[in-house]
Amino acid sequence: MSWAILPRHFEPFEFACRCGCGSQSVSAALVLRLDAVREILGRRIFVTSGRRCAKHNATPAVGGSENSRHLIGCAADVRPDYGASLTDLAACLALFFSTPGDEFIVYKDRGFVHVAVSRALVRPLWNGGKIEYI
Repeated sequence: MSWAILPRHFEPFEFACRCGCGSQSVSAALVLRLDAVREILGRRIFVTSGRRCAKHNATPAVGGSENSRHLIGCAADVRPDYGASLTDLAACLALFFSTPGDEFIVYKDRGFVHVAVSRALVRPLWNGGKIEYI
């Protein structure tokens, strides 16, 4: 059995490395879960950090770890839409990022939530088209 789905609420540029290097491919599993969260909340959520190149990850402003899942496209930092509740966003994300190997960390003082899928879910990568499974 095979199927294909096109995420409704995200564009590849939202996951692109903020340094402008062009790195933007991310785990299809990550995108599908975040897409479902947007659908359930009925509001936008913003990716403040998605895919990172090694150079950007190592900058003092980012302070990413050497094995950050952002480096392989398995992680994203997201914040709620303006005026929306971080608590509501976190509660919804917790439903989708609670399986073994996932990461779910709320940075309440910084206004975002870090989520990541297992490294085993890095493939297939999503680059903006349909996500196909065979």
